[in-house]
Amino acid sequence: MVEQKIKDVLIHILREIGAYQLENFGKVTDLIQKGRHDYATDVDIKCQEIGIRRFKEYNLPYVIMAEEKTEDVKFPLRLGNDDILYFDPLEGTHNFYRGRKESGFGSTIGIVEENQLRWVIFYNSLTKELYESEKGKGSYLYLNDNKIPLHVSERTTTLDIGFNHWPDIKYAGKYLDKLRGVTDYTPTSVSDAIDLIWVARGSLDGLVFIYKQADPWDMVPALVIEEAGGKVTNIKGDHWYIIDRHGFMIVRSSMIAGNPYVHQMLLNLYKQ
Repeated sequence: MVEQKIKDVLIHILREIGAYQLENFGKVTDLIQKGRHDYATDVDIKCQEIGIRRFKEYNLPYVIMAEEKTEDVKFPLRLGNDDILYFDPLEGTHNFYRGRKESGFGSTIGIVEENQLRWVIFYNSLTKELYESEKGKGSYLYLNDNKIPLHVSERTTTLDIGFNHWPDIKYAGKYLDKLRGVTDYTPTSVSDAIDLIWVARGSLDGLVFIYKQADPWDMVPALVIEEAGGKVTNIKGDHWYIIDRHGFMIVRSSMIAGNPYVHQMLLNLYKQ
């Protein structure tokens, strides 16, 4: 169980990073290419530096895994011995870089204890919405001093099911063509975390992610869906992540998520 004092520290850190993101929103003009279809900005790097510095200052007892690879910090960064903290310093980089205000951007933290994802927070820096989920304890939105329980939608008709894929997946169009038979619209926020949050709060009825392998810091907000009454699996119906022999999360074989009805429908749709 994640101690409340640690939760409070991590929430404070994400709010600090969020303020820095807002200060620089609309000012970034250059992209750093990390790989094919994979980009960052100087703000991504700076946000990670802020986070790592604070993790060290507060002596947080975790093995840190973060998105950006830099020369001064090597991952895994072992501040503790066992439990693992996954950190995405700027989730929604494309929205941030393009100056989009429609869905936002922010930062994510997920904590794995005893080989299970236990606690997740996502802070939307633009909307100042904080989303929190703890295994077995539900999912909540904190906004303007209000704590609001999250629930997936109950819709079974006139569905909105989001669709996203890594650009290097050549056969993604086949999955999209199938999906068009059961939904009129396939919205996306251009942020993995925000797409998952939209399902958890009922803004989307379901979601299809097509990829070969995803990074844990991108997908840990799937816990918010599960704790909001939804279902999340890989596209074969198995658990959406596994833990390797070193204790690290591996996210393979695409993801489907939604309210229970939509999730089962998507499983049936893609069973072949």
